[in-house]
Amino acid sequence: MTNSSHFRDDVFKIFLGLGVEKSALHILQHGGGGLQAFNFALYYEREIADTFYTTGSCGADGVKIVNLGRVNNKIRGVKPKRDGNILVCLGVCQRIACDIRAMPLAGQHLNYFQFVADLVNGLSDEVKSKIVIRIYPKEDYGWQQEETMQRLIPGVKIDRGDESFKDALKKSRLMISTYNATTYNETLAE
Repeated sequence: MTNSSHFRDDVFKIFLGLGVEKSALHILQHGGGGLQAFNFALYYEREIADTFYTTGSCGADGVKIVNLGRVNNKIRGVKPKRDGNILVCLGVCQRIACDIRAMPLAGQHLNYFQFVADLVNGLSDEVKSKIVIRIYPKEDYGWQQEETMQRLIPGVKIDRGDESFKDALKKSRLMISTYNATTYNETLAE
């Protein structure tokens, strides 16, 4: 069972293909997933899986596509910190568009970073001083998120993802998700 190894982990794919005579691929939905009208990665996952476990009811038939709801909510119990910061979570993907989804694609990231900067720079100095930009910690894909945000919003605090998302939320009064992602789903699941 996996939620992303079928994309990134060649050892997993070889093991699955050669490991057991009657191996089966069971995939847990990840990210924003089911609410995206044109997410070809999601269509691919549903097609190749023996069983696809979704976090919502989108397309669930109870056999191949099974609705589990949100089963891995790691942030359960986190409450807003009254005097905390405002966490703005960025997301990035590859520099070449490989599918269509409800997030910036390829070169659209340049406009996306500017949009986030315009939002933050439009705030009062008091509110702006509480902003912490959490860059996408898993991969930068050459977008230079930290440098770009520092250039567009001079002096802004940057969260590089050195601590867990849950720990970052514990320090925050508000989280702004800039696209339909895992962070968005996790904060609503509570």
